[in-house]
Amino acid sequence: MTNKPDVLDALFSDGGIFDEEEAVKALQPHLTIQRSTSKVFFKESKLSVVKKILAYALAKKLLMSRKLIDSDLITAIEFKKATGINKNTIDTSFKTLKDKRFLVGKLKYELSVHKIPTIVQMLNSNQK
Repeated sequence: MTNKPDVLDALFSDGGIFDEEEAVKALQPHLTIQRSTSKVFFKESKLSVVKKILAYALAKKLLMSRKLIDSDLITAIEFKKATGINKNTIDTSFKTLKDKRFLVGKLKYELSVHKIPTIVQMLNSNQK
């Protein structure tokens, strides 16, 4: 038996799949989560629809990582109920996010974990 380190060790992390603290800081100005129901509510912020969808999906990803909800999948219908934004606007924005690979899935979408640092950066900036 050899004492050679396992080459896969370089891929492992002691942290979570993303930096939760940075994600929370990016979301705080834009939304709040009701403790008793884990329901997401948007504050009065000037986020574009695309950024609102990303913020919503990121909040659900955080809730899922804490095992406070059963699924972090989102749908356009769910997002419309949460925000009241026009369905056509939501559908167009979901398509944009799918094309840019921020969301993956069909009808029910999941946030691409490898895109979370970019999403955090977008939420912290003034870019659309």
